[in-house]
Amino acid sequence: MDWYLIAFGTLGLASAWALMIPARRILAETTLLSAWYWMAGALVIWTLAWCISMPLDLVNEGIVDMTWYFAASSMLCPWIAVLGAKRPGSRVWGWFILFPLLIVLMWPAMASASATLRGAALEMESPALAGFVLVLLMGAGNYLGTKFWLGSSLLAVSVLVVVVGTLSLFHFEFSNEQELRACATMTLGISFVRVRTSALRKRETDKTFDTIWRDFRDWFGIVWARRIQDRINKTAESESWSCRLAYSGFEKFDAIPNVALTTETRVAQDEPLESKSVSTVAVDQADRPAKLPPSPDDLPEPKKNVPEKERIEQTMRWLLRRFVDPSWIDSRLGSA
Repeated sequence: MDWYLIAFGTLGLASAWALMIPARRILAETTLLSAWYWMAGALVIWTLAWCISMPLDLVNEGIVDMTWYFAASSMLCPWIAVLGAKRPGSRVWGWFILFPLLIVLMWPAMASASATLRGAALEMESPALAGFVLVLLMGAGNYLGTKFWLGSSLLAVSVLVVVVGTLSLFHFEFSNEQELRACATMTLGISFVRVRTSALRKRETDKTFDTIWRDFRDWFGIVWARRIQDRINKTAESESWSCRLAYSGFEKFDAIPNVALTTETRVAQDEPLESKSVSTVAVDQADRPAKLPPSPDDLPEPKKNVPEKERIEQTMRWLLRRFVDPSWIDSRLGSA
């Protein structure tokens, strides 16, 4: 491996660590702290793989290949940890989901461990890559549409490059694999820099609740954001708020839903019920969907005579309590 690849790869890895360590303090008030620990562990393995890849002939080619594949597989775990970052399940998500996932991802490589430990190159078959790519798309795709989409995509590229180097389909020489890994390590560092610059960029808004919503959406991804959005809008509809939560934030609600005529709408339109037969009214009532009571965990208890602004805050605090501490919300409301 050429010296400039070693230099740029080392610089990229150092940048990743320099930006990774301070992130723990930022995420301490959220359930994303578990994802931070998984990322720290993955970076340790990536650093180990990078160190033994130096042209010092300390270990054989098979062990180097196995370590790099382990590093790439570990890099998927922080993304999947985000998908389980909801209290109280986040405490056991790693034990019951992430560790088994890591074992499944590593299984094709462990099947040939005896040969690779003796120095044979690790060669993965293309079908084994299908599950890896599926998990990669599921994790990285969670951040598409957020301000971290580019950093997440670059990280996905770096992980994919490492795995592609082990495919038997391409028959890379060991020196070529090392060059790919150096490029992947440089891309890894660039992805961390991009995430950091994106985090520092604040969107201008004059609405406090939009700041809370956008930070939650960008930090936790579109999967959790969509669920919280649906629950907030369910509360808004039941309590007749003047706004609804859209992807970019709260917006005034002026639209009238296009619903089929029922008994209530006919009365509102002064349509005499006598003009309809009894059977028609019965059909109308039968066609109406049953209204199931919401789960106590879905929505907070409504309080009467509470201004809408306070009600929005109560609802957001109730729904986000499973993901962030109250101080996280207070800092964005300016009341900390």
